[in-house]
Amino acid sequence: MSAFRLGVMGQPCLSRRNRDGLWSPVSLTRANRSLLSLLAVHCERSPLPRETVAEMLWPDCSEARSRSRLSSALWRLRKSIGPDAPVLETDGCIGLLRAPVLRVDLWCLRRAAGRVRTRPAETWTRRQIAALDLAMQFRSGPFLSEVDGEWTAAARQSCAELYETALECLMRFYRNRGDCHRSIDAARSLVRQDPYREDIHAALIELYAEAGQRARAISQYQHCCEILRTDLGVAPAGEIEASLTRALGRNAPAAIPADLAALVGEMDAALDRLHQQMRSLKSVLGALSN
Repeated sequence: MSAFRLGVMGQPCLSRRNRDGLWSPVSLTRANRSLLSLLAVHCERSPLPRETVAEMLWPDCSEARSRSRLSSALWRLRKSIGPDAPVLETDGCIGLLRAPVLRVDLWCLRRAAGRVRTRPAETWTRRQIAALDLAMQFRSGPFLSEVDGEWTAAARQSCAELYETALECLMRFYRNRGDCHRSIDAARSLVRQDPYREDIHAALIELYAEAGQRARAISQYQHCCEILRTDLGVAPAGEIEASLTRALGRNAPAAIPADLAALVGEMDAALDRLHQQMRSLKSVLGALSN
């Protein structure tokens, strides 16, 4: 039986491994991308009833029409892939096959995050964190990119929360191990995901200070204040002020020169671009090595 990989942490993509061990994309219709994405989000543990899948994908159609469209989508999927398509149909339900037949990037991230998220950071192993880091590298863009439907809003939110939880785990692990630079990378990615997380801004301020980057710590404080004031019309909570005080001492300056702040901002933006390029390169190298 063929082996497949399904990615939904970005634009949905199904790949099949050929006889040479290389992966090649499978051409999918819009309906099939939506179908596979929905199954990836909701069917990791068990299949869904056909009528539930049909209603979620085509909520504006009658029951008979939605079931007909689902049957058509499944027929086209099997026609484009073949009889070994990684879709499971049993007892009026639809799901996806499991490993080793199919690997789903979202499932890999869920499992890797689930192994550590409910346990103290002190008990996490480097092997567990390496698996979590690898699972996060599968992401290639916004979750479920170019997939439409009423069900996608909640799915994207759930996926985003999972990704943020994973980033927070990385931040906590590396900080606990004294690796400020990796912890900073995770924290920066996290505030890009959710720029209103004051607790992460506070942690990032302290991490910069621990790494000896006082100017960036102050710049991060000012950046947080600016975002909250401009976007939400509020001032930061006391935790931000306390973090700056802990990081730089009671006599920490409330501001830095505008030209230095601008330079630090430009350096941070350049580092962001470099990190994104490195993640993309790692994803490509990982795909080539499998």
